[in-house]
Amino acid sequence: MKNIFTTFLSFVCAITAFAQTGTLEVQLIDLGAGNNVAVEGVTLEVLNSTDQVVFSTIYSGNGSYTISDLPINEPLRFRALGGDYQGGGPQSNVSTFDMVLMAKSILGVDPLNDPYKFLGSDVNEDGMLSTLDLIWMRRVVLYIDDAFPAQPSIIFVNQDYGFNDPNNPFSEATAASTVSFTLTQAGDLASANMYVVKKGHVN
Repeated sequence: MKNIFTTFLSFVCAITAFAQTGTLEVQLIDLGAGNNVAVEGVTLEVLNSTDQVVFSTIYSGNGSYTISDLPINEPLRFRALGGDYQGGGPQSNVSTFDMVLMAKSILGVDPLNDPYKFLGSDVNEDGMLSTLDLIWMRRVVLYIDDAFPAQPSIIFVNQDYGFNDPNNPFSEATAASTVSFTLTQAGDLASANMYVVKKGHVN
């Protein structure tokens, strides 16, 4: 009888421990249209406070994903990496008009004045907007190259992130690319809304 009770107690404890989890709802949002956007080959990750990956998957779909069985009462961070728009590489994102706007910003004639456009304009990911970015964009527009030197051709930015300097967001790019959250009780639900920013697309 004692063995039966011990087994039952262990079973109940196991169920209770298993139930102490929460859920994260992910939305990948088109920056211009404001709706979910179809992506392919995107890595979705959740990391704990020591930067260990507690969840990872390669996602292709309509921009909506649910991550279940995440630990509670522990600081977590979500990030999305890599991938592309479904059916569209850099050539579908960039035009000569984008190049004109970037040239005006570089010359100080008409600055972009938007943190997302600044981040998207840094196609070689050297932490600044310069003529080198313009050169790489020209090579892609003319089909000399089929990709930018720094991959992927899209980046993800936390929709709720507040930039300290919207006109110079490059030093905050890493912080802006994650969503921090803590699930405080079993069954808790958090959300991570990420803008999908096309590199080189600044109009």
